[in-house]
Amino acid sequence: MMAFKIRTELVRGSRPKRFREGGRLHRHVRIFLDVENDESLDDVIMVEYELHPTFRERIRSSTNRTDSFETLIWTYGFFKIRARVVLRDERTIEVQGFVRWPSL
Repeated sequence: MMAFKIRTELVRGSRPKRFREGGRLHRHVRIFLDVENDESLDDVIMVEYELHPTFRERIRSSTNRTDSFETLIWTYGFFKIRARVVLRDERTIEVQGFVRWPSL
């Protein structure tokens, strides 16, 4: 059985920013699929991430294996995230995790 995990990290070189005066400080975050064995990514054709309900575009899809099926977001808080991993054999695997980052 393949073991998939949702991982997050701050986008390298990005700085926190506010989108409006007096608004919350947002971080640029990379969300991606992590596996024990890189060859397992060869079996994936798409990952569909379900973000927190406060996002306008709550569902984000990625078909790019090269970047580990990443999606990039700006966020001010931590939250639970779900993903649906679609495999070449048409099976799907549900994965859950958290969007978070280390203290700056």
